[in-house]
Amino acid sequence: MAEDGAFVVELRRLRSAAGLTYGSIIKRAAQQVPPIFLTAQTLSDWFRGAVKVPRDPKAQDRLIILLEAEARRRDPAHESHPIEWWRVLRGASLESPCEDLGRLVGELSEDQAQTYGVRRAISSEQVGAPVLPPYMKRTHDIELREELLAATSRSRIVMVVGGSSTGKSRACWEAIREALPGWRVWHPLAPDRPEAVIGELTAGRVAPRTVVWLDEAHMYLLPEGIGARVASTLQQLLQDPGGPILVLGSMWPRYWEEMTRGDKAAQHAAASALLASSHRIHVPPSFTGPELTAARTQIDGDDRLRAAAAVDGGVTQYLAAAPELMRRYQDAGEYPRAIIHAAMDARRHSRWLYLPADFLRCAALGYLTDSALGRADDTSRWFETAMESLTEECHGADGVLAPRKVLHERQNSMGYKLADYLEQHGRRTRPAGYPPASFWGAVAQTCTDPAVLFEFARRADDRGRRHRAATLYYLAAEYGETEGQVELARLLGDIGDLEGAVQSAQAAADRGAPQGLQGVAMLMEQAGDRSTAVRLLRQAADDHGDLGAVMLLRALEESGDERLVIEDPRRNLALAEEAADQAAVALEEQESQFSGRYEPEDLARPWEKWWPPVLHLEDAGDLAGAERLAYAAADRGNPEGLRRLARIRAKAGDLPGAERLAYAAADYGNSEGLEDLARIRMGTGDHADAERLTYAAADRGARSALRYLAMGRRHAGDYAGAERLLLDGADRAGLWALRDLAIVRRHVGDHAGAEQIARYGLADDRTPARPWNLESIRLEKPGETRSGNTSPSSIADDIWRSE
Repeated sequence: MAEDGAFVVELRRLRSAAGLTYGSIIKRAAQQVPPIFLTAQTLSDWFRGAVKVPRDPKAQDRLIILLEAEARRRDPAHESHPIEWWRVLRGASLESPCEDLGRLVGELSEDQAQTYGVRRAISSEQVGAPVLPPYMKRTHDIELREELLAATSRSRIVMVVGGSSTGKSRACWEAIREALPGWRVWHPLAPDRPEAVIGELTAGRVAPRTVVWLDEAHMYLLPEGIGARVASTLQQLLQDPGGPILVLGSMWPRYWEEMTRGDKAAQHAAASALLASSHRIHVPPSFTGPELTAARTQIDGDDRLRAAAAVDGGVTQYLAAAPELMRRYQDAGEYPRAIIHAAMDARRHSRWLYLPADFLRCAALGYLTDSALGRADDTSRWFETAMESLTEECHGADGVLAPRKVLHERQNSMGYKLADYLEQHGRRTRPAGYPPASFWGAVAQTCTDPAVLFEFARRADDRGRRHRAATLYYLAAEYGETEGQVELARLLGDIGDLEGAVQSAQAAADRGAPQGLQGVAMLMEQAGDRSTAVRLLRQAADDHGDLGAVMLLRALEESGDERLVIEDPRRNLALAEEAADQAAVALEEQESQFSGRYEPEDLARPWEKWWPPVLHLEDAGDLAGAERLAYAAADRGNPEGLRRLARIRAKAGDLPGAERLAYAAADYGNSEGLEDLARIRMGTGDHADAERLTYAAADRGARSALRYLAMGRRHAGDYAGAERLLLDGADRAGLWALRDLAIVRRHVGDHAGAEQIARYGLADDRTPARPWNLESIRLEKPGETRSGNTSPSSIADDIWRSE
């Protein structure tokens, strides 16, 4: 579309003449007969001209009629245009040609495979060897091609799920080139992966017979807020009768579990619904013997395949240089290892894919020992030397860190991508560590992507670091992430900075996000400032159509002079202590239950077709057969059988076998088996082993496990042990930790510390955070570029002082 075309310009003029906010438009549209259901995002897209062809032109027509009527009511001299005039103007804006997205699959060459996420393989010594080794088909390739051929008649979504470096992207690449050579393939990347999907699909630019390629699909679906919009947009695309369209994605099993079966599945309802409609294809980590035999001709003809087939471990992992990457990580000196750990933690906490050198340099300082930090000055070239080793290629494949040119509206520089295999290794081995102060300071200093800043803020928030979170929410809002203002208003309300909370909620509402107004209004009511509460609620109700605000206004009117009291359980330590006592009693009851006689048939409820055969094999003494069937079910997305077998083995006295199965279930995303074993050990009095298994469960996602154990310790009078467990729980995103820590502090007589933790949260070093408010955050000027002495040590000092 031409820049600010005539239709968009006139539409903006009409809205100005009508004098309506987005909230008022949404409210009035919903009152039409029949109603028009609009969102602030839809209106923004229309008035910005971001959507070339509206999905529902009739809804846009009716909106124009509504605005014309309101403009005439405000100004009888307003020059109205009939709807036919608007339709002609809109049609004229569509005359400019719109090139279909993507490239023709049949015209793609092997040199372009990396563009679609296919990993560069180790180099070949053979003259004239192809860029990619010959492709060796496996069982899942047959299923994948069948699904792709089925897409030629009906739109569908196919998700290829497997671990790092198992060949997911290569399988998709080979499949579309063989099955869909006449289709187009589009890989949405810029300006940002989620935004690219929403922008182009909403604009109607995806033509029929297009493969929407979502390599690393979690990067599109997991980000909070926008991930749900991506999922909904894709769902709408698949239901469009104008297809066929194929959405082809890949992801790691842990992300699949998180969005479909894990504790966080409810937070990703839209993504869960989308994935439920997909066909899931599992990619095993290694080739089977028959598959290698069938590919003997290809193996004999390529030196890379011969070398890969001759070593232990996965063929695809070897081709991606995974063993060499692992060796480099294990043998790394202190400086390269610190940089790797900073990169691992950045990937563990956010979608920040290409990490700037300045971030790695500053963040890594906090991972060094005191002696190494003392040697890390400008003259030592410690960082440059370490980066040279980390970016060195592995037999022609990418090294530990792969340099990439970053093109972003706020960043046009070099970034470094951590090898996927090491990223996955870091998620397994470093799931619990809270990054040092230098890490968070480096984020504030170097990150300019508002969505990434918001993610980091969420992670700090979840871990009780409210000051860090508030600082990053503030920065995210400064860069344009309106939701950052909403969350900042919530935190400011929690700490009692009501003036700052009102300012932040008001700023968010002015940008089209009124969600914070209602909560802050009720805080003002509780503080006795009813006039401010009413003003905020009226703004939410009148300008933004917030029905909840309407109901609260009515409640305020009915209460008269009486204050409308709404208890806040987050700050009420007495209520929190009562709930914690109940949790401790429940834990004792569970331990008593587990210490009694265990009957396998108690778990034999027919909830899955495959469970009765597993149990039959187990009862018949065919333990290997029962495990094979349980693993097969886990490979297809349900690890519950492994967890149940672990419990059976534990009660039968086979503790090593039980642990092996429980850890296997956790690797597939179900950590409840480890919790079961921890409670069984607690019931037998083996507290040390129970704690070890509880930590293992917590590190694999069962964060409430540490809380139960901590409350048990507090109930027994071991307050130091309870505090240690709760602090570890906070580092693992235990949202309950601050409240429970405050309870423990109060029990030992530290009432000031209890209040400080409950209100302001924790500092990076796990001590109670110092008081802070909106004004102090503004005075800190987080993220401001420094000049003058910018040696690593001086930057680190500045960063640490910010806490």
